[in-house]
Parts: sequence; C-alpha cells; structure tokens
Amino acid sequence: MADVVVPSRQEMFDRAWNGLKGQGFTRALDSGVFGGSCKYLADDGKRCAWGHVDTSLTDELDNVTGLHERGVGLAKFLDEDDLIFAMSLQVAHDAGNSPGKMEESLRRVAERYGLTVPG
Repeated sequence: MADVVVPSRQEMFDRAWNGLKGQGFTRALDSGVFGGSCKYLADDGKRCAWGHVDTSLTDELDNVTGLHERGVGLAKFLDEDDLIFAMSLQVAHDAGNSPGKMEESLRRVAERYGLTVPG
C-alpha cells in the first residue's frame, strides 16, 4: 500500500462540514426499521461525518474507534489524539437529529479544536 498521508484536523473537518452541508446537515440513514441507523454511505448517497472524510467506506457498521482497532480505512492510521477528534465528528453527526442541531454540534467541534468553519 502506498504511503498514507493522514489529513490535518482542519482538512478532516472541512471534508465533513462540506459534505454534510451539501446534504443539508441531514443524517445518513439506512432504510431499516424504526428510521434506520447511521451509515458511512447510505442508499440515497448521503454520508455520515467520517464517511465524508474517508470516502472509501461503504458497508462498514463500526464506529471510528472500531475501524481503527480493526485496521480499516483511514482510521487505522490515526494516532490517539486524531482518533478522539474523528470520534467527535461522528458524535456531532449522530447528535444532530435536526439540521440545526447537527450544524451547531459541528460548530462546537470547530471551536473546541480551534478550527475554522468553511465559508
């Protein structure tokens, strides 16, 4: 495998923000019973926050920590601090049961980590 360059936190945040903004800050849900569960890539093409950062993920059902532990995708290359950051993106996405709440949660992540929210 070629050398993998882990994106900076700002780059990861930008990918997640821009992707989620492009889908109206709505969650990526499967079409299961009771409204489904979050997916890295849903049937309608929407992605979760980490799904926008690592677009190689499609059918994975684990959280970012699980991906890291199993050596899957970009997550396997994250150090402990970046893994915590990646999980904060996932938590912000999952907590966003409305577009306004998701955007607000992502803005808090940016503030916590000293990042700039893309224009």
